[in-house]
Amino acid sequence: MRKLLLSAVATLTVLGAASSATAATWNFEADADAFKSAKSFEGTFDQVYSAAGLGSSTRDGITLSASATNPSITDTTIAITPFLDGGNAGLGVCSTGFDTSVGESGFVGQSRCSSGYNSVPGWTAPYAPGDDNLVAPEVLKLTFGTTVSFTDLLVRNGSHNLVNGSLFISTTGTFSASDEYTMVLGDVDLSGLAASNMFWFTSTTNANPEVYLSKLSATAVPVPAALPLLLAGLGGLGFIGRRRRKSA
Repeated sequence: MRKLLLSAVATLTVLGAASSATAATWNFEADADAFKSAKSFEGTFDQVYSAAGLGSSTRDGITLSASATNPSITDTTIAITPFLDGGNAGLGVCSTGFDTSVGESGFVGQSRCSSGYNSVPGWTAPYAPGDDNLVAPEVLKLTFGTTVSFTDLLVRNGSHNLVNGSLFISTTGTFSASDEYTMVLGDVDLSGLAASNMFWFTSTTNANPEVYLSKLSATAVPVPAALPLLLAGLGGLGFIGRRRRKSA
């Protein structure tokens, strides 16, 4: 009985420690610059965080993937991709496509938003280069391997500066007035943003029409499925202990 109780207490201690995990941080602007310095061009999210790029988008055990859409483009042959712009910028969206016919530095294909694209043999005009920040109706989606809560988000504008303004962040994939979050010198006020494993972003056309996600910190929100069973088990052990004492 005593051993079971000690084991249960140890399990609760581990679960409690998990809930106080440190925040994982993605420095998109620094990663974009590091990739460009190493490869001589700017890359998509998958290129930057691939085995041939920076290695992985996992930080402190939390995995991150990204995708992008642009409802204004109906041509399904144009790949809309998350894109990391160098020069003190960060993560945005490229809506001018991805050219699979060219290659450089061990990569097959290059984003037409890359500042190095028009120097690659075989590049196709008029893409030299395209728009690479996040501009509505473009939507950037971040998907985490677990439920997370944002602790910090730094945003830059289309000129790569820290400014006042706002952007939309949604946990449902649709945007409303309640999804607008203000920022002061790029630092976003995340008050009221719910924890989730998926987040959608777009710009606010009036307050800040062009944005990059510069730095992002998130903390895992553990949902231990065994916790209710463990608590029920502890209650059962206590009940058995009381019956034994009464019958003694």
